[in-house]
Amino acid sequence: MRSKDKEKKSNRRLLIKRIALAVISRILFWPFFLINRSYHVILFGISSRRTCNGFTLYSIENNQIFFANAIAALNKLKEIDLRKYERARYLVPIIAHVRQGGNFYKQSAKAFYVDEVPDDILYFASEIVHEATHAYLLRKGFRYYKEVRERHERICVKEQLSFIIKSIKAQSNVTELQKQIYMQQWKEWFQEHLTSEWWHNKNIRRSRFLAIKKLLKELFS
Repeated sequence: MRSKDKEKKSNRRLLIKRIALAVISRILFWPFFLINRSYHVILFGISSRRTCNGFTLYSIENNQIFFANAIAALNKLKEIDLRKYERARYLVPIIAHVRQGGNFYKQSAKAFYVDEVPDDILYFASEIVHEATHAYLLRKGFRYYKEVRERHERICVKEQLSFIIKSIKAQSNVTELQKQIYMQQWKEWFQEHLTSEWWHNKNIRRSRFLAIKKLLKELFS
């Protein structure tokens, strides 16, 4: 019990130190043109690092569950859809658990930022597909402007759902009826998820505020 408490305190100190350095670096680099690149280079520099077949994984908390789930999700993606896997490896070569208040694609860092680590490996893999689709659209000149964000997100969700359906259809140990039920459940879940309209500024601010609140609670509880 004592060793677990000691390890927990040590991990908490490490996390506080890393987050403090990240915040300070952001403040210091705020006036400069290269703020985003400078900030995220420092953020990655103070994070634990792993590599997986051309992808680089970072965790500011040295979260072993994140590393394990991210590697499993990448393997699942490669197994189910090699084309989408190669697209992700080219466009989003970095997956970083850096607690930035949400899961999103950061164009300046070519990274998928993870806040909450998905437990479901298939869903995690589909999130990689989602963010790689954002990267693809941006590369093609379809900018993420306020007026077209919903269309941007719907295209990404469509690709995400398409990957999940392809994965379900590939399962050999599931009956056709069960596959139909699973696919319908996922379709309904994504349809309901879209009603939250997470892409609006007010919802982005709210989700990041709640994430920061949760992080502070973890740090000082």
